[in-house]
Amino acid sequence: MQEPRIVTAARWIFGLFYFANGIGMVLHTLFGIGTPPSQPTAEAGAFTVALTSSHFMDPLVSLVYLVGGGALLLRRSAPLGVIVLTPVVVAIFFFHATLSGQWIWGSVNLTWLLALAWQFRSAFYPLWTYPARS
Repeated sequence: MQEPRIVTAARWIFGLFYFANGIGMVLHTLFGIGTPPSQPTAEAGAFTVALTSSHFMDPLVSLVYLVGGGALLLRRSAPLGVIVLTPVVVAIFFFHATLSGQWIWGSVNLTWLLALAWQFRSAFYPLWTYPARS
């Protein structure tokens, strides 16, 4: 079945956004190229500094961005990309809703992911219908 062009465009834009941000995070984490985005509130800035100072979260998040964004670029692996990006997108939503005050960006991000998840919902059906062992 052919995917509608609007869904293909939405999948590619979302995937490229995360894949490009993953590359940017890798370049900054490994080589110090670029600067992380400035945060609008002191609480948001303190949170991002704490995550970066752990030297664990930035590499992990960049890997999730690369894998999830890259998976979204191919239709066959798009459901995997949705699953991989879901925890990060939910965290981004709550970050913007509670710390940065820019709730619109988190809401748009989460809504976009939910729309993609709805589009690929048939791929998730086996996750809920897996037969239990007798």
